Amino acid sequence: VGFRRLRNGPAMSQDIEQVVARMARPSSATQPETSGQVEGDAATPVDTGNEESSAASRSAEPKRAEIELGPRWTAQLRPVVGPAVVPPLIALFALFPLFPLWVIQIISAVITAKCTVYRVGEHSVGEQFQFLSRAEREFSYGKITGFVVRENPLDRAWKTQTISIWSIGSSQPLELAHVSRGEVDFPALQRNLGIPGTEPAEEIRSHFSVPRMILATLPLQASVGVLVVATLLLMWLVNPWFGTALLLPGVVYLGVIAYRRIYYRHCRVTLHGSHAEARDGWMWRNHYRARYENVKRLELTRYPGCDAGTVRFLVAGEHQPGGGQYATRKQKNQAPFGLGINSYGFQIRYVECLDKYDRALDDCLATRSPAPSESPSNLTPELVSRPAVANSVVKLLVLSILIFPLTIFLPITVPWVIVAVRRRRYVVEPHRVLLFRGILYRRQISILHDRIDSIRRHQGLLGKIFGNGNVTLYTAGSSKPDLQLTDTRNWNEIYSLLQRHYQSKP
Repeated sequence: VGFRRLRNGPAMSQDIEQVVARMARPSSATQPETSGQVEGDAATPVDTGNEESSAASRSAEPKRAEIELGPRWTAQLRPVVGPAVVPPLIALFALFPLFPLWVIQIISAVITAKCTVYRVGEHSVGEQFQFLSRAEREFSYGKITGFVVRENPLDRAWKTQTISIWSIGSSQPLELAHVSRGEVDFPALQRNLGIPGTEPAEEIRSHFSVPRMILATLPLQASVGVLVVATLLLMWLVNPWFGTALLLPGVVYLGVIAYRRIYYRHCRVTLHGSHAEARDGWMWRNHYRARYENVKRLELTRYPGCDAGTVRFLVAGEHQPGGGQYATRKQKNQAPFGLGINSYGFQIRYVECLDKYDRALDDCLATRSPAPSESPSNLTPELVSRPAVANSVVKLLVLSILIFPLTIFLPITVPWVIVAVRRRRYVVEPHRVLLFRGILYRRQISILHDRIDSIRRHQGLLGKIFGNGNVTLYTAGSSKPDLQLTDTRNWNEIYSLLQRHYQSKP
């Protein structure tokens, strides 16, 4: 919602803030409102894309447990000029022909740092910029889903940090850029953002090794390796002295391995009673925090030929790439339409014994178990389904005919598509829905039932011909589908089952 060219804009902003504070429930000063329907209320239907009724569309606010976080911390913070000015200053000397452009960038960085104020209030955190124009952004604590603290070498030199706050209602995070660490009461700010300080229950670490690195990026390494070796051999045939260039890729590769060993030594995910923390980086460090109730999706990817893999946590809310500290005010306030929209979140790679985290992490996110090591035994699935092969094969044939040169690859692409479809599996369990897919890299995507915001089902032309359909799941604040169960004969049964779970949520 935008109000433009107001005569009393600042006064209206203050009035809106007072209304938000007045409408908050007594406990909302310490935690946001819980999402979901009021007991006894009827569900509100959403468009399902067909004539049948759909599941209820729930509030876009993620549910949070009622935790007493104590009094609010309030403050006014300003960015430190040094870390904001040094990057364009370095670029000025590196790209001297573009001298006027980088001088303008330096002046802009100084003005931005000097004219920006970050306000941490009792009910919200915001940014205000006032120079020739005036602009404000503000996030209510009830809409904040997580945050990340970033530090680069310049921040460590100036003892500053950048706090990037995620919100379910904005296409860009709110960045408290290069604020002095000494001025930030970080435990108090963390409580403001809805995350209490608790003792860790379990820690997940990266276990990097060269074989796992090769398996994790096998297609990329194979293609780059073949290209590099072929190029260097061709150079050697032209002139044997070029054979010494074969040593250069080896030295670079060893450097990459050494850097990754140090990098992943600092990577870990720590599970607390109500939230998860993640750390990554070496020179450029990131420290993530998000409450379990705001983790909308979990992805596990297994590397081929080993028990290690990647765990990815997707957090409610989305952002457009290209924002950040130097984005224009218009870019920061744009609604998330179009392509290039990413979900907030964090991940950890090279996790050993990935199978033990299959159900355990979802149980932890559902707060049924404080740690994966204490997860209950496996439960019997309520429904297991697989997609039909015919739909995908027909689509491939039509595409190959329309783009005629692709027909020569049909002896390869048809078997590949058949195997890929047969490797897909849909599972509905008592508290979550899962999608398994992948040939070389086996990926598992899971969503808890209480994270689902809306459900859609659809049957296209091929679905009517072959007797199957699609079920699509959305979570809170998502503009794109979070999970698509496509081309399954059990689509009506899956929809009805998920609808029952959806409507029975507290």
